[in-house]
Amino acid sequence: MLYGYKDLSKMYGRFIGALFLCPNVPISLDGLTPANGSALCLVLTHFIAYAIHYNRLPEVVVFTALFLLARLQERFPAARGLSGHRLFISAFMIASKSSAMTPTPAGPGASSARISTRSEG
Repeated sequence: MLYGYKDLSKMYGRFIGALFLCPNVPISLDGLTPANGSALCLVLTHFIAYAIHYNRLPEVVVFTALFLLARLQERFPAARGLSGHRLFISAFMIASKSSAMTPTPAGPGASSARISTRSEG
């Protein structure tokens, strides 16, 4: 389920994957791949779509996160990522906190914690 963000989340996932040469494998909550017997695994596009849907922040926040990732790659060209999920959520948290957007209803940081520890499919 991509929550109506199919095209955007695909584009964002491709951007992160190409920028940091991240493998396109699902990552679970414990950081294991599905072959290692992990329970819940999300591909990057589903993870991004869920993050956008759950936070209900404007798309400019996601573009800001991608801009921050591009700046990171520009500053450290040798940077590579094992997980686009971790790169995205880190940049997304910084972008959402540094923007002048309305805070989330659950309070500061609550939604980011919920997304990074999501336990249901």
